[in-house]
Amino acid sequence: MLAMGTRRQGRRGGRRLLGLWFVLALGLGTPSFALEPGRSLSQYNHESWRSENGLPQNSVLCAEQTADGYLWFGTYEGLARFDGTRFTTFDQRTSPEMGQREIHALVEDDAAVLWVGTSQGLFRYERGQLRRPPEAAALANVPIVGLAADGQDVWISSPLGVMRAPSSGQRAWRRYSVDEGLPVKGTGPIVVDGSGGAWVGAGQGLARITDDSVDMLFLPPGESPIKPLYVLSLWLSREGTLWIGTNQGLLALREGQFTRYGPEQGMPNVAVGELREDRDGNLWIGTYQGLLRRTGETFSAVTASKELAHALVASLLEDRDGHLWIGTGTDGLHRLSNGPFIPIGAPEGSVLENVRMVLETPDGTLWMASNSQGLERMKDGVIRRVGAEEGLLEDRIRTLALGSDGALWVGTSSGAYYQQGGRFVPLGTESGMPPGAVIFAMVPEPDGDMWFSTSEGLAWLSNGRVTLYPPEKGTPADAATALVREESGVLWYGTKKGLVRFDRGTLTRFTTQEGLAGNVIMSLFVDAHGTLWVGTSTGLSRWKDGRFASVTAAQGLPDETIFNLLLDAEGFFWMSSNKGVSRVSRHELEAVADGKLPRVSGVLFDERDGMRAGECNAGLPSGWETRDGRMWFANLRGAMMVNTKDVRLRHSPPHPRIEEVRVQGQPVPLSGLLELEPEQQDVDIRFTAFVKEGAPRVQFRYMLEGHDRAWVEAEGRRVATYTRLPPGRYTFRVQAMDRTGNWVAPGAVLEVVLRAWFYQSAWFYGLCALGAGGMAAGIYAWRVGRLKRRERWLQARVEERTQELARANEELDANLRTLRATQVQLVQAGKMAAVGTLAAGVGHEINNPLSYIVSNLEHSCEETETLAQLAESSEPLRERLRDMHQVLREALMGADRVRRIVRDLKTFSRQDDDARGPVDLRAVMDSAAKMAAGELRPRAQLTREYAAEVPPVEGNEARLSQVFLNLIINAAQALPEGRPEQHEVRLVLKHGAQGEVVAEVRDTGCGIPPEVLGRIFDPFFTTKPVGVGTGLGLALCHAFVTSMGGRIEVESQVGKGTVFRVALPRSSSQLDRVQRSAPVQAGTVERGQVLVVDDDPLVSAALRRTLAKDHEVEVVVSARRALEMLCSPKAHYDVILCDLMMPEMTGMELYAQLVRAAPEQARRMVFITGGAYTPAAKEFLEQVSNPRVEKPFDPERLRELIREGVKRAHAGLTGQAA
Repeated sequence: MLAMGTRRQGRRGGRRLLGLWFVLALGLGTPSFALEPGRSLSQYNHESWRSENGLPQNSVLCAEQTADGYLWFGTYEGLARFDGTRFTTFDQRTSPEMGQREIHALVEDDAAVLWVGTSQGLFRYERGQLRRPPEAAALANVPIVGLAADGQDVWISSPLGVMRAPSSGQRAWRRYSVDEGLPVKGTGPIVVDGSGGAWVGAGQGLARITDDSVDMLFLPPGESPIKPLYVLSLWLSREGTLWIGTNQGLLALREGQFTRYGPEQGMPNVAVGELREDRDGNLWIGTYQGLLRRTGETFSAVTASKELAHALVASLLEDRDGHLWIGTGTDGLHRLSNGPFIPIGAPEGSVLENVRMVLETPDGTLWMASNSQGLERMKDGVIRRVGAEEGLLEDRIRTLALGSDGALWVGTSSGAYYQQGGRFVPLGTESGMPPGAVIFAMVPEPDGDMWFSTSEGLAWLSNGRVTLYPPEKGTPADAATALVREESGVLWYGTKKGLVRFDRGTLTRFTTQEGLAGNVIMSLFVDAHGTLWVGTSTGLSRWKDGRFASVTAAQGLPDETIFNLLLDAEGFFWMSSNKGVSRVSRHELEAVADGKLPRVSGVLFDERDGMRAGECNAGLPSGWETRDGRMWFANLRGAMMVNTKDVRLRHSPPHPRIEEVRVQGQPVPLSGLLELEPEQQDVDIRFTAFVKEGAPRVQFRYMLEGHDRAWVEAEGRRVATYTRLPPGRYTFRVQAMDRTGNWVAPGAVLEVVLRAWFYQSAWFYGLCALGAGGMAAGIYAWRVGRLKRRERWLQARVEERTQELARANEELDANLRTLRATQVQLVQAGKMAAVGTLAAGVGHEINNPLSYIVSNLEHSCEETETLAQLAESSEPLRERLRDMHQVLREALMGADRVRRIVRDLKTFSRQDDDARGPVDLRAVMDSAAKMAAGELRPRAQLTREYAAEVPPVEGNEARLSQVFLNLIINAAQALPEGRPEQHEVRLVLKHGAQGEVVAEVRDTGCGIPPEVLGRIFDPFFTTKPVGVGTGLGLALCHAFVTSMGGRIEVESQVGKGTVFRVALPRSSSQLDRVQRSAPVQAGTVERGQVLVVDDDPLVSAALRRTLAKDHEVEVVVSARRALEMLCSPKAHYDVILCDLMMPEMTGMELYAQLVRAAPEQARRMVFITGGAYTPAAKEFLEQVSNPRVEKPFDPERLRELIREGVKRAHAGLTGQAA
């Protein structure tokens, strides 16, 4: 049954009298923290918890608060302990001794032991454990329906009757049953009477139990004889009235007389399952159909909350903070509380859903307004809407103001109104106010004038006339978000783009550039000292002594958005925002602004303090201070008021406590010292804190001194977990943060000692150290002797190894020098390869135009000679043609010189380092001299002394070119610049005494000193200044010459000159020389068909002109076109002159196609190349035997090659005919 409530009165009787005396000593005027009877039930804060919030089950059958501050609730699914944030459940899973029992009754005795009445017996909770008292064995399977406690005993009501258990445990338990006159069916709810006895419900009556007697008292009859009354709940008030909740309503027993309360008194005839009197004397009545409150003689139902309006109330509890806890039959747990803020909204009769403005007039009337729902007034607790009947024709209220005469001014979206004689009068256009002007803000002058911020500009009402300052005159064009007047008459005008100061027509603008916290101005306030305070959307600014100083959240401001600023009598600023209402000391704000204090200690008030919604609204004004010091604020759900002197605003700091310690996952008893065995290294410490409101928002930090280096922020958790703790002594501390953002010291403290294993103890370490020391000494002595023997052996080995190392170092040094020389040679070879690639490319590009230049010059020479022979009749013309012929011959000689330069460059940079063959030293030395001409010309004259018929030598042409180039440049650099006529470099080529060929490079320079003459061929040795030579030139010359089987020698005399002599073996092969054939007479040439394939039209034209006299020449510039022609059955060409490298199809690809399609034509191909060979082209030329012609070609050599090709072609045709 649900009516099995807990009854607890008379606990610690002597302490109650002492506490009452103490309260009286402090003063009867101390406000109470109970639910204020003067409030409407709708103005209480209402919170609820259900199974999804941690309750074991949604039927809360009983409730109790223990001395340590915990709240306990009994349900059908076990017992729950609540710290304001989380529930700890004691059920068959966490406390197996409980079993699957329903919790029907709870009470705490004078020894701080919690007695728990269940559906199957009685339990006691003490020292963190639930145990069944041995004396309650008779109640093991009996449901406990009621518990009550006085200063000495615990009264237990059950179907077996009443048992009286001493709380001290020193007396025997006393049982009252049928023998003493109690009903056979047992007893029900029970309360102590304050004089050592108890009242207990006994079916249709009451039983008064004293020490030795039981007196029965029967209830009056019910509404019907067939429906008698029986007791469901009891409560004994402080003045001695016994309140009796029955199945048909409420009864009161006073001086032996019953009084029935029914509908005529406001009390419905419904089952009353729970009763509770609060500290202010209000009686709370929990029925099966809702909750009621009796204040004086008036009953009122809790109807503002839909959850409680018709709930089955199963339990009631007033905690020590004055909150009322309501346990329901099916809808969980609820709490009613009243904070310092009193809300006014829809439950109190207001129709304004979103109040933007609040203001009180001198007659005590509170005015509330909305932007869209009009204006309301509240007088003597009655709220009434104000509209057209009172003359106010506009519902879109923008601002309110109080005139200097106490009249109310209303600014709307279409003009201004002022109150006069209980009605509102519009400020008409006859006064000069622009028609339809939106009024954003108003501020009065002391003499009755009024300033308006309107959509048309700034307006001033004086003596019934309005003077307009439109934006064209410099006034702000933006809507005012705040407007305030200094005593000096200066107006401050806030906008969303900054702050404006209006002083006798002069405007000064201020923004963040001048130090404002933000440009969106929300509120303005001028204090008694003339200091301007500016609330913005990003902080608070102070204007003082001509400059701004700002305070933001970084300096402790609870919220940076400030809708209004109000200053109370105690020097605190009250500021509303989207998060609530904050209170900050003006003195602290001044200190922070002056740099004397790092931050302020502000407090933020919100839903925890009585507000229906924490979010406030912005408006003009959105906050107002009444004459008696109360503050009103506009809120999202109405208006709200706070008395700034309410002691509930002074929040008690949270005091954390350690509620549970688990070691290796198992709970352990709590004490000041936690001693752990060595294997107990995993510890969980759970902590909490009790506060009147907002327990879930309390922040914690903790530190285990000796383990943690700094405080650890709990971040919403209420447990500290440590694993694998090392042995030692620790101190665990936990602190909570108060509403001002400060950590409250000292907090809760727990000493922890973790014992060490024997092998972790100091004596064990000492013993180990001693043993290790002795062992080390013995090992040391043995080791020293062994090391000495080893030392002698090593000394001998070191001497031996030193000698070997010396020899190895010498070899390594020699190898290193060789390696460095090889590395430089590789670098030089790479450079020469790059130069060779560049030279080949440049040569190819030069050879193409040079081909047709040479050919055209040759053709021009022949033509001028022919024309000179034809011009026999004109001597002047013949003379001019001979001159022209000479000019063309000179140009042809120049082109031939370019051709030879390109050839020499290619020879010098050739990359075929390993190629050997016959080399003409005369040509090599001449080529090197030309390459070194730039060095020679300013220093000396070059003289050649070549013997006749010098045979070729066996060697590498490119490397020999590098050798002689290096020797000639060295000779030139040994001579001073500026006197070439006094010095000479002589090149000598002659036959050697042993059949070899000898080449010499002689100079008349300074000579080489004898002391360095023997080192000049060493790598990296040089006599040149730093940066001029590398010391590798002669070393490379020596390496190249000796690699070719020759030798290089030097002779020198200081002051006379130097001779470098190179001797090389003769070549067994002869040079390939092109024999120039004698000119063929016209008419003796066998004409043939020649096809020229070249992508360069100029080269093709030059070839045509060169060959056209002797042959039929056809030219194509595309290899693909040539392929089509040559594959045709009608095609017959004696010679096919084809360029090797072409873009669309190369000569190599054309050859490959002809080999497959027309092999005879492929054999007649002669390839033209510019000298730049790709690897593929080089490989191709090595594989085919076809003739080739290099650009720029010799015209006569080309004609000879074509004549031979034509002869071969004709000879082949003749053989076929035969």
